[in-house]
Amino acid sequence: MRFDDKYIDLHIHSMISDGTWSPAEIAKVVKNSGVGIYSITDHDNISGVLDGEKFAKDSNLNYIRGVEISSTFENDWEHILAYGIDLTNEPLNELLKENREKLHHKYNSSIQYLEKEGYNVTYDEFLNYKNDKSRGGFKVLNYLIDKGICTDVKDYLDMFSDIKQITRFPKYRCTDEVIEIIKKAGGVPVLAHPFYKSTSANEVEIRLKHFLDLGVEGIECFHPSHNSQLSKECLEFCKKNKLIITVGSDCHGSLVYSRRIGMHSIKVGDIDIGKLKGYIL
Repeated sequence: MRFDDKYIDLHIHSMISDGTWSPAEIAKVVKNSGVGIYSITDHDNISGVLDGEKFAKDSNLNYIRGVEISSTFENDWEHILAYGIDLTNEPLNELLKENREKLHHKYNSSIQYLEKEGYNVTYDEFLNYKNDKSRGGFKVLNYLIDKGICTDVKDYLDMFSDIKQITRFPKYRCTDEVIEIIKKAGGVPVLAHPFYKSTSANEVEIRLKHFLDLGVEGIECFHPSHNSQLSKECLEFCKKNKLIITVGSDCHGSLVYSRRIGMHSIKVGDIDIGKLKGYIL
């Protein structure tokens, strides 16, 4: 088949969300990595999709339009990758805007909480803080680094892991509603990194079955957070249930050095990406 010999990476973040590279820089890294098909999947933001497409074309690379959408399932934060979406779809754009506003409000309230608790921060100073998007991460993180309160994203998570006012994410729309919006926008919903958090062996199929019932059409079987056994079990589940199989580095540029574009060295012909082949540009 036409694309089968090409390496693939369908989960990459640009500085438009929390990565450190622009869509142009990502295209250069993709080219140098040997990957032939990729997708920029920024968090709840599609403003870089067309730039990604342009720079992919300029670099003789193939591209799939994508976005990573936040949702809530059983009081937990879940990410759904949406591929091939209609960028002009109104309900989809309303959902993405709503998610960005919720996260913005959460960041503001985090700083207000820290100020109240006596940390060397002020809410007014934070509102006027100019975040350099090329640093990656998010505004609160970079502000706290510049204030000398933490050193990097790991230090931030370690420091505030037990403070729900800081680490708890907003209550987004339910996962099944998000999946329905993706489908109505002409897109394909894929469960991102299903085992980002550790899980016991006997929970794998149970967890994946929940999302199958909610309407996902694929699973990100290969992700840096998955060991070989988890990837194997995800593959078996997809094959048994005729689901799309995807591969993602979840690269954030230089923010997380261990997540390298193309790190899994998997070709399209090695897996079944199903109808996603029809969305390759």
